[in-house]
Amino acid sequence: MHAIDDCADRLHRAGWSVGEVRISTDAGALWLISGANGENLIYARASTQTAAWQEACQQARIVGMLRR
Repeated sequence: MHAIDDCADRLHRAGWSVGEVRISTDAGALWLISGANGENLIYARASTQTAAWQEACQQARIVGMLRR
């Protein structure tokens, strides 16, 4: 499974509502992933889509709302 699909699937199975957006900046593309799970929020950003999703999963894991 593709890394992005895997992260998105894991977050959804853990009850997260997430979305992504790609924006163009003077420095290049920036990917933003935001999500909510009850009172928990995640906001990840990175220059690649894969890195942004991986950061989102890491943030969810840190708040105890995502299993390995």
